[in-house]
Amino acid sequence: MCEKHIFDLYVIRIPTRPITTFHARTAIMIYTVTYACKHTEDREITGTPEQVARKIKWLEKKGLCKECYIKKKNEEPIVLNVARYNDGTRDSYSEKIILYITGNAYPVRAELIKEGYALGILPPIGRKGVVEKEIKAWNKTCTLSNLELEVALVMPYCQKKVSTLNGIDEMVMSRYRPRYQDAINQLRDIPEPKCPEWIQNIQITEKIYGKPGQYSIYARSGDKKEISDKQAQELQKYFKEKEAYQSKILKIRETMN
Repeated sequence: MCEKHIFDLYVIRIPTRPITTFHARTAIMIYTVTYACKHTEDREITGTPEQVARKIKWLEKKGLCKECYIKKKNEEPIVLNVARYNDGTRDSYSEKIILYITGNAYPVRAELIKEGYALGILPPIGRKGVVEKEIKAWNKTCTLSNLELEVALVMPYCQKKVSTLNGIDEMVMSRYRPRYQDAINQLRDIPEPKCPEWIQNIQITEKIYGKPGQYSIYARSGDKKEISDKQAQELQKYFKEKEAYQSKILKIRETMN
C-alpha cells in the first residue's frame, strides 16, 4: 500500500529579513534588499549565512533592481566582437574566427538571422580557448579569408566593433585571396556612416520627434531625451547615410548570389 506524503507550506517572519519560506525539505530564502540604484525589492537568495551576507552586501553596492537592470540592458549599444575560435584542435588554427554580438541585439534579431547568426552559448574563444563563464549571444563562425566581408555585412546593425585578433592574424588575413575579393573591394569604397559620439553608448529609436527648438528622441528603454537643433541635424544626416549604406551593401550582396 502506497504512502501519501503531504507537505505543508510554512512562512516564518524574521524581523531583520522579512520572509523565509520552507517548502518540503527545501528552504527558499526571500530577503528584502535595497540595491545600489536605491530601489528595494524582495529577492530569493540561497546559500550559507556567510554566502547570503556577501551576496546582499554586493547587491547593495553594485546590484540593480529588475526594472533598472532591464532599462540598462535595453540601452546597451550593439557591439560586434571578433575573436579567435578554438575547437580543441590545432589544424588551420588561424582560420577559425567567431563573430558574436553583445548588447541589446533584440531590435535587430531578424537582420542577424538573415546574416546567418544563431543565438547560443559561445564556444571557447581566445588564444588558449579559455572562457571565464558561459556567454549566450548571437554568433557566427567564419574564416580569415572572408572575415572582412562578414564584418562589413553586419556592421550596419552594430554601433561599434571590438576585435581581439593580433598582428599575426592581420598578417595572415592580408595574404589571403578571398573568394569575394571584388565584393570586398567595393565595400571598402563605401564610406561607413559615422554615429554621433553623444549617442554611441545608448540605443535609440530611429525617429526624431518635435519641431525646431523642441526636438527629442527616445531610447529603446522608453526614456525621452531632449536634443538641440544641431543634434537633430546630425541625427537626420546619420540616419540618411546609414540607410544609403545598407542599400549599397544589399546591392553588393545580390551580385554574390
